Amino acid sequence: MIDDEALYGFYDQRIGLEVVSGRHFDSWWKKESKVDPDKLTFEKAMLMRGDASHITELDYPNFWYQGSLKLKLSYQFEPGEDSDGVTVHLPLPVLNQVSPEALTGRFRVCDRNWLSL
Repeated sequence: MIDDEALYGFYDQRIGLEVVSGRHFDSWWKKESKVDPDKLTFEKAMLMRGDASHITELDYPNFWYQGSLKLKLSYQFEPGEDSDGVTVHLPLPVLNQVSPEALTGRFRVCDRNWLSL
């Protein structure tokens, strides 16, 4: 994914130097959008850094199976926030049947340092 520096560069190249506040931006964009309405629009491909063709829906399954347990997974994309990443929904009655060791390394998109129970 694109990093903050690249995103800053994108907007820095397109937004006029006279824009120094939200009010200035509103005034500038009101005029600029009439001339070039797509000036601040970028394609989804611009969000990706490098080749992401190796990432597929298989990397984001809806469920995780451990033995006879079928556990729902959900994903949140919030870089830098505690909520960023994959969540395994563990019903209270099965909580003692799943260990942190069983979860580490199970998700290709998951950093083991982020694992918390």
